[in-house]
Amino acid sequence: MVRKGFLIILVLLALLAPRVPAQPEQDFVVEMGFEVTTPGLEVTLPVTLAAGGERKITRLMSEISFQNKWLDFVEAKLAASAEAAGAEIESEVLQEGLPPGESIIKIAVRAEQPLPNGDLFLLTLRVSQEAESAHTIMLENKVTLWTEEGAEVTDVATTAGEVIVSGPPPPQFGCFFYLH
Repeated sequence: MVRKGFLIILVLLALLAPRVPAQPEQDFVVEMGFEVTTPGLEVTLPVTLAAGGERKITRLMSEISFQNKWLDFVEAKLAASAEAAGAEIESEVLQEGLPPGESIIKIAVRAEQPLPNGDLFLLTLRVSQEAESAHTIMLENKVTLWTEEGAEVTDVATTAGEVIVSGPPPPQFGCFFYLH
């Protein structure tokens, strides 16, 4: 009797449970990392590719927009896995024709063979001395990919990068005799 009641409850729960429509998974995801720092230091954010499905990616164009009041572009260099795949990287900073205080870094990564999943390149930026503490600086990333066949892929899921500016660390007190 208890088993029968338990089975009836399970069937009712299965029938009454809300159904969540399945969302199609993105075939291509490009994620930008985050870092916590203090004003005046350099930060390095990894940019990662996750390519699923049958199509292989051989080229990436990333347009990263940010507020140049808080950040300065230092360099973009290939990650080890992309370098091992024979990839090349080019970067340029654009400011003309943009609203005041805004910059775009255009980064192109190209390879003869498919780009590997994982870290593609590392973006290094310098945080301004005037950057406010307890402030998060967002870096929007618009990405276009190209397949081995030369087909353009614009339906790419991306995440924005974040530079979290914190204040200087609190002073730490210690016993003179303990530290020596």
